[in-house]
Amino acid sequence: MKKLIRKPAVLTLFIIIGLIFLNNYGLLEKPKEIFFRLASSFQKTAYRSGLWLNDFIGLLKHQERLNEENIYFLEENQKLEGIIVELKEAERENKFLRQQLNLEEKEPSRLILAEVIGQNSVNFGQGLLINKGRKDGLEEGMAVIAVGNRLVGRITRVFDSSAQVFLITHPNSRINILIQETEVKGIVKGESDSGLIIDWLDQKEEIKTGQTVVTSGLDGFFQKGLLIGWVEEVIVNQSQVFKKAKVKSAADFKRIERVFVIDSRL
Repeated sequence: MKKLIRKPAVLTLFIIIGLIFLNNYGLLEKPKEIFFRLASSFQKTAYRSGLWLNDFIGLLKHQERLNEENIYFLEENQKLEGIIVELKEAERENKFLRQQLNLEEKEPSRLILAEVIGQNSVNFGQGLLINKGRKDGLEEGMAVIAVGNRLVGRITRVFDSSAQVFLITHPNSRINILIQETEVKGIVKGESDSGLIIDWLDQKEEIKTGQTVVTSGLDGFFQKGLLIGWVEEVIVNQSQVFKKAKVKSAADFKRIERVFVIDSRL
């Protein structure tokens, strides 16, 4: 008997017969119930774990998509911000151009728009540096104006991509002028710090504060009718043949960002 039990096949057969016997008499119901409960619990845990794992993987994929979308939208937002800045700058420039074109002289000339990129000392006075130069058609002697035909100065030195502007307020500046209301002629010279003064005014000429001072076009540098400023004060000295007048410049040199260079070669 012991030899038979030692054989696996015989042992397996005895176990099967025993289980059948126990099952027929209902003695396996309780063990089967416990087994099925354990199996069910394991299956439920495995099922829930599978669901959780699927949800977790789905969440990771969703998060990955969100990250990709966030990166995409961030890049698009940055592009849009750049476009908005460009549009605002273009709008400013267009407004600037429209303001100038509404007041542009009818004489044949071309306006070259330039940005002020710096200030520099010019023989103890102040000059401007602009971002247009020889390659843009600029030449020495060309007049430089701000919005409203307000005279700023003239080009005195030209480089390939920039140029130096000699301001009308420079102490060495001399411009032939005309007082619009009376057609009185004179010469305005610079006194730095936006100061201008008219020399050689006849004592008999009636000059009043607030009168408009423009270029007369007689000096060969500036065309007629460019706005220089307004009479701020009349200086009378009875012992002298001529009188003087202080002029408030129309251009605000400390706040100029863009200017026009007048190309009248056409």
